[in-house]
Amino acid sequence: MTIIAKNVELMTRKNWIDWMKVIGITAVVWGYFFPDGMSDFIYAFNVPVFFVISGYLTKEDRGMKENAHKVAVALVIPYLLLALIKVAGYVFKHITDGKALYSLLFVLTGVHDYNGISGCNNLWFVYTLIIIKLLFPLIRKRPVLIAILAFASLVCGKFYADLDVDIAWAISDVLLSFPFFALGYLLRYAGRRNNMVSRGMHAFSSPTIGRSVFFPVWFIFTALLTFFLSSFNGEVHMFSAHYGNNIFLFLGASITGIIMIGSLSMWLNKVHWSGLRIISTGTIVILTFHREFVHPLSKLIDKLDINILERNLLIFVLSVAIVLVFVPIIMILERYVPMLVGKRK
Repeated sequence: MTIIAKNVELMTRKNWIDWMKVIGITAVVWGYFFPDGMSDFIYAFNVPVFFVISGYLTKEDRGMKENAHKVAVALVIPYLLLALIKVAGYVFKHITDGKALYSLLFVLTGVHDYNGISGCNNLWFVYTLIIIKLLFPLIRKRPVLIAILAFASLVCGKFYADLDVDIAWAISDVLLSFPFFALGYLLRYAGRRNNMVSRGMHAFSSPTIGRSVFFPVWFIFTALLTFFLSSFNGEVHMFSAHYGNNIFLFLGASITGIIMIGSLSMWLNKVHWSGLRIISTGTIVILTFHREFVHPLSKLIDKLDINILERNLLIFVLSVAIVLVFVPIIMILERYVPMLVGKRK
């Protein structure tokens, strides 16, 4: 039965979605190295792409109760377990000075960190996604309302960012994140109701079009456009609801960057690799613990006498290597602690 279930999963699973998640999480790791001249480019799309994917994968026929149960298993439980593991060292260190209680409170309320007190840190993304996922069933069958709320959310996000509030809070991050979630959902919604859209996406991922003619030109064009737009917009800090210098440049760079990753992923759609699903299903683990690998490696790189080009190339190679290191870790967690990766025991 297990073999049959796995074969069914492979037949129904969208390989290009897994590629998007793998490329996206690699970009997240890459961004934490802060490569010279590349940070603005990477931060333009490395978080928005995950909200688009989440919106795209959201089912429109799931009831409120079923949805809440799914969110609890897939997001809430892993968030609480991983966040508590992440701050455990800080909590034990400050258990006598009162800061430990604030740290636990920040985890429960989705505060990234404040005044040097650790909170949910990188898992702000998961907390934000939980809020969106729990509330989305109220509007998901109303595409016009979704579009209106996405626009309103973006406007509110601009005003909030302009207030320059000195707190990184997952709840306020919803303002800049929901428009991308809505975009992903509406793309899937349009594809389900328009056969031309579905056929177009299928053709794009086919070997004759996606891998021969369209991909190279489209990928290079969107990569250059993303780099150009992001260089003017500056570095985006979505964990603190900051969009950079200009909200329109932020949107433009994010969307072109998402298209760039999407086109690369569809081009790789026919490439099947056993580690792909493992990384895709365990991105939350990589998101939580990749900095433990990045920080010591960054210190070693800073000691090397190499030029900017060599440094950036080394950083990219190490980013890929870090993601690959997590493959056996995720496999072990899936087998023995499945709740950490959003699966029921």
